[in-house]
Amino acid sequence: MDNIFIYELMAVVFSALIAFILTPIVRVLAFRVKALDVPDKTRHLHPDITPTLGGLAIFISFVVNVLIFCDLNRETTVHLAGTVVIVAVGVLDDIFQLNAWVKLAGEIVAAAVPIAFGLRIEFLTFFGVTVNLGVLSIPITLFWILLLTNSINLIDGMDGLACGVSSIAATAILVCSLILSQSNVALLMGILAGSCLGFLPFNLNPARIFMGDTGALSLGYVFSVVSVMGLYKFSTAITFIIPIIIFGLPFGDTFSAIFRRIKHHKGIFQGDHDHFHHKLQALGFSQKQAVIILYAISAVLGISAVFFTLHDWTVGVCILTFTALAGYINMLIFKGSDITRAQTGLGLSYMERPPKKQKHKQETDDQDPGPSQEENK
Repeated sequence: MDNIFIYELMAVVFSALIAFILTPIVRVLAFRVKALDVPDKTRHLHPDITPTLGGLAIFISFVVNVLIFCDLNRETTVHLAGTVVIVAVGVLDDIFQLNAWVKLAGEIVAAAVPIAFGLRIEFLTFFGVTVNLGVLSIPITLFWILLLTNSINLIDGMDGLACGVSSIAATAILVCSLILSQSNVALLMGILAGSCLGFLPFNLNPARIFMGDTGALSLGYVFSVVSVMGLYKFSTAITFIIPIIIFGLPFGDTFSAIFRRIKHHKGIFQGDHDHFHHKLQALGFSQKQAVIILYAISAVLGISAVFFTLHDWTVGVCILTFTALAGYINMLIFKGSDITRAQTGLGLSYMERPPKKQKHKQETDDQDPGPSQEENK
């Protein structure tokens, strides 16, 4: 057990180092190939032109470390092959801005790779009752891969959000896999967590590089296929619940977006500013505060999933219940009076600051700064 822990730790650390070293190189490459996110004051609100393609550093780190640390069995090899396909789709989208339907077609091709080689969700277990899916295993597995792949992509709307949430989710799956004695899956998740952590310093607000669809799509894809390889192989009640809990945040945001867009007669691929992180900003939280709150939610979901894996249902439910109650009370405070908001100490007050005192006109008249540099030009 100690050797496994040391091996996992070395994989995480080395993955983080590789991603950290590669990210500046990928940033230069993004400028060269024009994989840039240009502000347009509609959906892209960041102040400066920012390179995307950062997910390439995560992907390279992931592949290199899988080749070094993991047992290259049939499942792992098929998984890597599919990941190469989804990364290619992401790179093309970051550079050429693919049509949504073209991108979806690429995702389907990537999802078909593991399915064609037998990596499928063959049964689901609901509270001790196992349902064999038979021929339905193919469409259900396809739906699962596409859902999780695009869910991670959808929450990639703030600096560091998708990368940090992915790190937390990977760590949760790592722990659950160790409990279930799935050492290879745990190793894959440790490598992915380390790769994300190595990239994260460059992606935190203010981001110097975005992961782009290269990163968001590949992260979701890796999670979806690994869960098919591992968590969905056990015929216990936890197999159906654990992945849904761990990815509760991106799933919740995705289904909320779909229902919202259908309700307003919009295309489901049409972007908007009503995601969870946007709603937190609307409450007055800064971007950094909103990201930290969503990190905390992801961590709570991951911790509860670990207790469910241990079959300690009481503790898991208590954690979720207490967190939901505390969150509800906080929401009441944040939506209350402006004075109450200010008393939280979080800088959430909407009260207008008093205007700055203007210097006396005589002071400006007495000072003659001369021509500015712009005027000299």
